[in-house]
Amino acid sequence: TVDQDATISVEMPDGVVFTYTGGLRDGYGVLEALEYFAQDCVKNKGWHLLLFGAGPLQSVCVEYSDLHENIHFHGQVPIEKARAVQSESDFLLNLRDPFDARFNYSYPSKITEYLASGVPVITTKIAGIPEDFYPYLNFVDLNDFDFEGLVESYQEIKEQACEGKCYLFASRSL
Repeated sequence: TVDQDATISVEMPDGVVFTYTGGLRDGYGVLEALEYFAQDCVKNKGWHLLLFGAGPLQSVCVEYSDLHENIHFHGQVPIEKARAVQSESDFLLNLRDPFDARFNYSYPSKITEYLASGVPVITTKIAGIPEDFYPYLNFVDLNDFDFEGLVESYQEIKEQACEGKCYLFASRSL
């Protein structure tokens, strides 16, 4: 169920915040993100994963959230609340499996939503992402995350994200 109470705020944790909003299902990189952020070496960096959404992996998200202080599951929330959290995050995650045939010819609208926020986007390279968006995205391998370099060059990546937002609004009718 969707938490319809828009007055409930989400407390942003101290540290670097990575946010995922969307379906909680196989192929969307949710399990990989949970496993990555559950590692002690990631927890010790002060990095946090915020998850918003619903789907078959919801109970797994609750379990990880209960076990790991740096993983925060908030369930499904109204889009306005999700966008507010996105805008306060340091990075937004879209980690769909590039080898999953479901994503070969589909346009990931989440990329447009994330680019519109002006927050750095970390994504896998799936076929449906328009090539003109590539300069504004940060690509990672689903099986070998390397977020360290992205965190270290945050200022440069933040500028890239702002440019991506401007490009999006100039090149697409939204």
